Amino acid sequence: MPQYKLIYFKTTGIAELARYLFSYADQDFEDVRHDITTWPKFQRETPYGVLPLLEIDGKVYNQSLAIGRYLAKEFNLTGSNKLEDLEIDSMVDTINDYRSVFSQYLWEANKTAKSKRKEQLVQEKLPFYLNRFEDRVKANGGYFVGGKLTWADLWFVSLKPYLDFVIGFDTLKNHAALTEHANKINAIPNIKKWLDTRPTECCIQEFLDAKQQD
Repeated sequence: MPQYKLIYFKTTGIAELARYLFSYADQDFEDVRHDITTWPKFQRETPYGVLPLLEIDGKVYNQSLAIGRYLAKEFNLTGSNKLEDLEIDSMVDTINDYRSVFSQYLWEANKTAKSKRKEQLVQEKLPFYLNRFEDRVKANGGYFVGGKLTWADLWFVSLKPYLDFVIGFDTLKNHAALTEHANKINAIPNIKKWLDTRPTECCIQEFLDAKQQD
């Protein structure tokens, strides 16, 4: 049995997908979390200076979606054929485009530009993506692809706490089908167990504060 070590920060973010996947599969893993004090030193030891990293039997791999795709294959949350995998991967990448809009807003240093980004995010980007996501879930039996649970569903739902934190409200408050979808995924017994026991600390604000002091 492989020995897994997931390395990220003291928050959910883009590593929460891997944590969801491990939890869904009831797979043990070491959950290593850095904060503002430990990260600068460790950063020099990483392949490209960013997280998350997944260590498998001592060998290190990077890129959150590559890690997610690998674990999804290991835990049988991919498609039943190549075309279905294409559809799942397409959905995963689209959800990542949605996420990146939040990240651009979060890390914008200029106050005027940040205000404009937030206005665009709330008034344009959120409805643009979420309306389409909701239509897709409705058309696929409550899931994103093929009427069944795939890693695209876990990717979307695992991001929600991070995105809610960034924007300051429940991103799905006006989307009943997506809310039902998220509740269904989070009610999966092994995932619910993870949610009930996972650490709750969040260090995003620490990094924001440090960046402002640079």
